[in-house]
Amino acid sequence: MHVFKYFFLIWLLSFFQTYAQNNFSIINKQEKEKISFKLVNNLVLLPVVLNGEEFTFLLDTGVKQSLLFNVSTIDKINLNQVKKIKVKGLGQNVEFDALRSKGNLLRIGNVVCPNFDLLVILDKKIDFSERMGTDIHGIIGSEIFKDLVIEVNYNTKKIIFNKPESYQYKKCKKCETFPLSFYHQKPYIQGSITTFSEIEYPVKLLIDSGGGDSLWLFGKSIDGYKIPNKNFTDLLGRGLSGDIFGKKSKLKSFNIGTFEFNNFIIAHPDSTATIGSNFSSKRNGLMGAEILKRFHVIYDYPHKKITFKKNKRFYGNHFPYNKSGMEIVYYGKVLVRERVSDAMFESKSLSQSVSKSGNNFTGNITSVYTTYSYSYKNAYQISYVKPNSIAAKVGILKGDLIAAINGRPAYEYTLQDIIQLLSGEAKKKIKLKISRNFILYKYNIVLEDLL
Repeated sequence: MHVFKYFFLIWLLSFFQTYAQNNFSIINKQEKEKISFKLVNNLVLLPVVLNGEEFTFLLDTGVKQSLLFNVSTIDKINLNQVKKIKVKGLGQNVEFDALRSKGNLLRIGNVVCPNFDLLVILDKKIDFSERMGTDIHGIIGSEIFKDLVIEVNYNTKKIIFNKPESYQYKKCKKCETFPLSFYHQKPYIQGSITTFSEIEYPVKLLIDSGGGDSLWLFGKSIDGYKIPNKNFTDLLGRGLSGDIFGKKSKLKSFNIGTFEFNNFIIAHPDSTATIGSNFSSKRNGLMGAEILKRFHVIYDYPHKKITFKKNKRFYGNHFPYNKSGMEIVYYGKVLVRERVSDAMFESKSLSQSVSKSGNNFTGNITSVYTTYSYSYKNAYQISYVKPNSIAAKVGILKGDLIAAINGRPAYEYTLQDIIQLLSGEAKKKIKLKISRNFILYKYNIVLEDLL
């Protein structure tokens, strides 16, 4: 199974001072609580209940303040202690109107916070669901980690919340535990990178479970390091303020302890993407979910440590990236007609009338009746076309709708399926049927390995 590149990299609210007293506990005298989650584009999506209403939140170690967005009717949630504020997102250094709400009741199974503080983003254009192919209503940040020991099993898609005072580590010869440092309530870990010229650099990385990429590196923060000559400009992700661009390249290896990843894909965001940020001055980048999902991870913030165990399903997978030169997003639902069945019907009276007309016709007339069903299906749009890419050269345009892929209707694919397809082996041919202004066009693209 392929993994995905950038799809939800969010750097936001770094300047915002958090005053929340978000204390989480496990109720009903339980020592732990196990919850199933959805794994979408490497990211953990949790079912949460906020003031009695059900939502889906992204679990994100890379932010300290939880967010709520993509909600059509804020009033029905009955938010408590609401105050209007301004927040700033990275990407273009733009401020947004938001609501600050305190004293809310948040539940994840039997994990409860009775005094939950969050920000509500009011701009309806800020909706990351289109880049995930499923509804996402918010982000739960680092505050949930400070009170519990949290195990994330990307293979079984289970997350276990444990009480720190009763949690016991199992003997595990294949596990490695690393110390965590914290800056603005965000976790950092030490690792190292090695270039193809055999130069090794130590790096301090933010652990960002809400970023779908593998590694972002801020090259200017590492003395002597230069972006490899073999690179290309790419769309890395989207923040609250817009698209974030940068360079993609390869490293010989990336190491955390004895864990080593070779022929490693790395991203270098443009410096404009971090203007106005308040990151640790000693950080060198971030480690995202493309890496994290290759492990069974135990987050132990109360004891300032993290434990990794190889996930056999994902650990040895290569590091993919989109080789088509275009980005695809979820475009809502469209009404689709599908054939259900065909029925045969014989009409004797009709056959007799035809015989009397003088035509040499004998026997019955058989009619075929086709039954159709109508339902709403996912639609997908091309949100970005990289200049001079194979997609641009054949004539594909931003805003085009995908009607079919390799002869199959586009709605038969999930967004993850499409991303996986576009991240396949180089020289693979993909047939596309595109809808533009209600006219269908056919295009063939061949995936290009730019590294």
